[in-house]
Amino acid sequence: MLTVASTIDRAMGGLGEVLKWALPIVVALAAAVALLRYGFSLGYPWLSESFVWLNGAMIFLGAASVYAWDGHVRVDLLYRRLGKRGRAIVNLVGTVIFLWPMLAVIAVKGWPALVRSWSLLEGSPSIDGLPFLYLMKTAVLAFCILTALQGLATVLRSLHVLLRASESSS
Repeated sequence: MLTVASTIDRAMGGLGEVLKWALPIVVALAAAVALLRYGFSLGYPWLSESFVWLNGAMIFLGAASVYAWDGHVRVDLLYRRLGKRGRAIVNLVGTVIFLWPMLAVIAVKGWPALVRSWSLLEGSPSIDGLPFLYLMKTAVLAFCILTALQGLATVLRSLHVLLRASESSS
């Protein structure tokens, strides 16, 4: 159980390490857009879209690695005070009851738009925009799959804690 969870954690951590190198590119592109627009009164839709889309892709693809590092937002009123077993129960229930169903809804509801986008090889609605909006829409499905996979690591780790706790109490 822990081997599978650790493998998922390492994979998501590695993805996060790769994605963090895109952040300076996003910042440079945003600075270039601002400089061109406000310094030289020039606007390029493809350049504006490039940093917005890259930033969106980083968020969608990096969410699972943030989850792996336990860097997500958590309402921590009680969680901090719980023991290892209590935290495992919260993580298990939260993943099975909230995370996975939410990801399933996003994936199911987004699937028709994704299929349509790929069938059209959909591009930007702007005339001079980027030609691959279908890839950005694919990042939504990737978010669902990667985050659900990281949820599996959480479930396995939680089950390990709970099973170990029940073995030691018997």
